[in-house]
Amino acid sequence: MFGSSSKDPSLWSLLAVNLLTIALAVKFNWSVLELMWIYWGQSVTIGAFNVVRLRPNIGTATFFALHFGFFHLIYAIFLSVFTLAGDELFPGAAPIDWRTVLGVVGMFAANHGFSFLYNRERDAARFDESRLMFYPYVRIFPMHLTIIFGALLSGTFPLLLFMGLKTAADLATHILEHR
Repeated sequence: MFGSSSKDPSLWSLLAVNLLTIALAVKFNWSVLELMWIYWGQSVTIGAFNVVRLRPNIGTATFFALHFGFFHLIYAIFLSVFTLAGDELFPGAAPIDWRTVLGVVGMFAANHGFSFLYNRERDAARFDESRLMFYPYVRIFPMHLTIIFGALLSGTFPLLLFMGLKTAADLATHILEHR
């Protein structure tokens, strides 16, 4: 399944954090909004590490930070509106537990920090600016679809489908980024 990446501990830790997130979401019946804030936080973390990885080219790093940051500002606005609307858009949704959101985002941040350090030398040796510009957007595609169709994600199966797609995008992108 993972080919030569099967010995990469940063890949396995990414899988573990995603599976733990899925298990906790099912066990504690998290709302789609809670998951969206968690994945938004993960995506911001990925963007921040990507800016650091792009720093050999300050112009590209700046462009990426502004462009990716703008996308995430728009996502944050949508998520804030959805959060404030609460029951009107997501009937029966429990209030967001922000400690949970921050804790899980922290797990993803720790994972991405470990991955950055573990893969730093190999990534620097084969620096590819266009690859670094593109891959973070692949990881946010499931989030983009969920913002568009989020109100349809009530119930366990649609949430599991979303989290599965998001996990698959994470793993595939990680393998492509660090192979």
